[in-house]
Amino acid sequence: MKNNIKIGALRIFAAISEADTLTQAAERLGITQSAVSQTLKQIEQQTETQLVVTRSRPIKLTPSGQVLKGYAQQIINDTQRML
Repeated sequence: MKNNIKIGALRIFAAISEADTLTQAAERLGITQSAVSQTLKQIEQQTETQLVVTRSRPIKLTPSGQVLKGYAQQIINDTQRML
C-alpha cells in the first residue's frame, strides 16, 4: 500500500499548492492545520521526496511538488468528470 495516495490527500496537496500557508490551506478545506501537515508528511514519505518548502512565506513547492501538483489537478478533474 506504500504507493497508494488517496484522492483526499491529493485534494489537500492541491489546496496547499494554492495557499500561502498550511493554515490557510486548512481553513479553505475546513480541516485542522495538523491534518494538513500530517497529510503532507504522509505524501512526502510515500513519494520519498520533499514537496513543499514550508519555511518560506508564502510556502513554495519544490520542483517535485510542481510535478505532483500537475498530476493532482489532473486526477481531481478526471474524478469530478467521472462522477
